Amino acid sequence: MFGHGGNITWLETGEGRNELIARYIKLRTGKTRTRKQVSSHIQVLARRKAKEIQAQFKVQDQAAKDKALQSMASMSSAQIVSASAIHNKAVASGLGGLPSGMSPVRPTYSAAPAAFWGPGMPPQTPDVKPFATPPYGLDTKPNTSHNEVSPPWQGRSIAGPKLRLVEFSAFLEHHREPDSYHKHLFVHIESNASYSDPLLEAVDIKQIYDKFPEKKGGLKELYDKGPQAAFFLVKFWADLNTNGQDDARAFYGVSSQ
Repeated sequence: MFGHGGNITWLETGEGRNELIARYIKLRTGKTRTRKQVSSHIQVLARRKAKEIQAQFKVQDQAAKDKALQSMASMSSAQIVSASAIHNKAVASGLGGLPSGMSPVRPTYSAAPAAFWGPGMPPQTPDVKPFATPPYGLDTKPNTSHNEVSPPWQGRSIAGPKLRLVEFSAFLEHHREPDSYHKHLFVHIESNASYSDPLLEAVDIKQIYDKFPEKKGGLKELYDKGPQAAFFLVKFWADLNTNGQDDARAFYGVSSQ
């Protein structure tokens, strides 16, 4: 999904969050900080927080500790810094929340709109984000056994309880000669999620209602009809560098599985 001109520039990413933090520092202190400086500081805080959390988990049994470390491995530095993220993941994993002495903290930047991608070379993979409700396939019930392991794509890709997008492509095919075949990929999205990938970040759909206007309803009506957890927002780069558009034998198609 994309707005007019194919650009969406107000969604939450790590880079956008760091930009907002840098601006806040400038407003409050007058000191200039780059996104890289903010990111480095967050990573330092995350490593410090991770050591503190690991020390807290030493009092628990080994299975619970392994589960907690696996949960932390899938989190970004900013999520580790936020104790509330640790708390929520611990509860969802059946660990009973934070160890004693650790209280959840509400992050102050989670709902702030920011730049989706900054200037420079485009990323090599599309960015996928669910809307504010939990995505399909992300089970929020505590596990009853430490042996239960969710598949890596759960919560990290476009997936529901019965369907999951494995691959999507938009392409152009044309035959220049009887034995000459060419296929150009405009867009290619594939899902190779692993446990090391961060969980998808939620996006408030109210931020983009006006980018998909229709005479009746539009995106808002579809979203209200639901199921709301089935909506995902995908930002991608398209390769339009091809000369086959005027070929009468050209074929435009899409494929998905």
